[in-house]
Amino acid sequence: MEENKVRVTVTVTNTGARAGKEVAQLYVSVPCGALPQPYQTLAAFSKTKELTPGESETLALCFAMEELASFDEESCCAVLEKGNYVLHLGADSRSTSVCAVVRLEEDVLVQHLHDAGGKPDFADWQPEHRKTVHVR
Repeated sequence: MEENKVRVTVTVTNTGARAGKEVAQLYVSVPCGALPQPYQTLAAFSKTKELTPGESETLALCFAMEELASFDEESCCAVLEKGNYVLHLGADSRSTSVCAVVRLEEDVLVQHLHDAGGKPDFADWQPEHRKTVHVR
């Protein structure tokens, strides 16, 4: 991780009998803190060139941590909550594997915003249960 950027490299190899392309997708599960969060969020993706059977290509997947910030209504700020940001890599959202963990030791204020539009007359939908990721 350089500054506030996260970079993950992955080598994709065509193990099939025909030429083809693949998309590598990097998802992040943010800590279960005070703010509601989805299980995982797509943070970056990259597509290979057409690979012949047995050919490989190394892809770099990058994102800025600020892109994961959540809005805190009480403080009217975009924040990154302290805890483990678990990175999952795969070809789609249902077939990912944990590839790294970024740990924030304290909450990070990303941006102070202004409540110029007033309060909405609805509540965001939140899932009843969130899958827990255990990190060793």
